[in-house]
Amino acid sequence: MYIDKWKLGEATGIRGINTKNISEHLRGYLFKKVGNACSVCGWSEVNPSTGRIPLEVDHIDGDAENNSESN
Repeated sequence: MYIDKWKLGEATGIRGINTKNISEHLRGYLFKKVGNACSVCGWSEVNPSTGRIPLEVDHIDGDAENNSESN
């Protein structure tokens, strides 16, 4: 499983070559971990057009390559 590999440091959590986008596997894991809500304010309104919660996954330290779980 991708998340297991990521937690062991065997996967970076990055998708793409030239851009630093977080993988959909990791994004889904993190959303599930925080209950599909903003970890700061708890906002979780679903967009009626897309059916998704329009939240961004952000890095605490601002380093897009630091995809450790604590960041």
